[in-house]
Amino acid sequence: MQDGMRKRERVIRWAVFFVLWIAAWILISFHGGRAAYMLFYFITAVPLVSLVYAAGVAWQFKYYQKVETGNVVKGESVDYYFSIQNEGHFYYDSIQAEISQEYAKVYQVEENPCFHLFPGEGKEMKASLCCRYRGEYQVGIGRFLVSDYLRLFSISHRVKAPLMVTVLPRVIPWEFEKEILEEEGVLQGINARSGELDVQVRNYEAGDGMRQIHWKASAKQGKLFSREQEERFRQGILLLLDLQKHEESEKEELVFEDCMMEQAVSAVHACLMRKIPVTFICENGKTSVFRIRNEAEWKEFYATCGKMRFEAEHSLYRIPLETALLRELKYAVCFTGAADTELLHWMKQEFAGVRSSVIFVSGETLSTERAVWTEAGIGFYQTYGEQERI
Repeated sequence: MQDGMRKRERVIRWAVFFVLWIAAWILISFHGGRAAYMLFYFITAVPLVSLVYAAGVAWQFKYYQKVETGNVVKGESVDYYFSIQNEGHFYYDSIQAEISQEYAKVYQVEENPCFHLFPGEGKEMKASLCCRYRGEYQVGIGRFLVSDYLRLFSISHRVKAPLMVTVLPRVIPWEFEKEILEEEGVLQGINARSGELDVQVRNYEAGDGMRQIHWKASAKQGKLFSREQEERFRQGILLLLDLQKHEESEKEELVFEDCMMEQAVSAVHACLMRKIPVTFICENGKTSVFRIRNEAEWKEFYATCGKMRFEAEHSLYRIPLETALLRELKYAVCFTGAADTELLHWMKQEFAGVRSSVIFVSGETLSTERAVWTEAGIGFYQTYGEQERI
């Protein structure tokens, strides 16, 4: 809309200029005289002077932008700062900043603010920035449009060092938590708290509570001993994420990857809250394995989720799994955007005797019938989370 208006205004100004230039040319053709020639030369020089001015401003002005946080989470507002400075010796009439709103919305500021700066003057602005998608992409100001006094020219000045952010996925309630984690017989096999404790005995120390004293050991040895309990973790759940690239438009890829990561991250977090140990595996050139059993391991895993790239050349069925892992495995969940026959056969073979499910992230119709998966003993769930308008 604004681009169209600017173009129309520029066409009108150029039309006025050509009318004046033709009028001056007619004047010197039929009347001549020093004044007529001076007017003609002046009008002819106007575009050249305007172009040189606009180019000089575009070359000289300084700007800076940043996001005031270490971590950016999808859907959460963060402080965004921008400053522009006139370090030249003449007035800067029109510098318009174009703020990209496609992937990240910037609030509390004009859509495309225009700056007019005297020599030595600078302006700063603070706004709120809210990212729409997970991943790594450019936000904030992408380019400037520098115009001359008469608005005959508009020079596009691309930002040389774009503001790139790594956006972490949201941690939302996992929509399949009840069906999978509370399924009959599943929690009994993978619950982290077995109810049994490994009890070790150590010498009593000042400050140990009465309940912590091991009375049998103390009576046998004739001095006080304290219990040192460690929870015995049972085998947890295996989560596999398919990082295979999908050939779609850039926007569709972002939406798909966003939904995949939210599903995977929310599943890990749901397990963490239930104290279920997680082994998380993905492959993109090399196999990455994360073991999440406590808050520290969760934070380490979560910090990498904004940088995971969906660039794998093949699907999950090419990921090599350790024999020891499969031998101890109790439950497996695969997150994929390609729930095809090859994946079905791989899961039947790889997870024989192990309860397993597949989360199919796609709005498309399955290439294999849902009933085929359930007949094979594999739980099947399909989702394509609705993207909230931010």
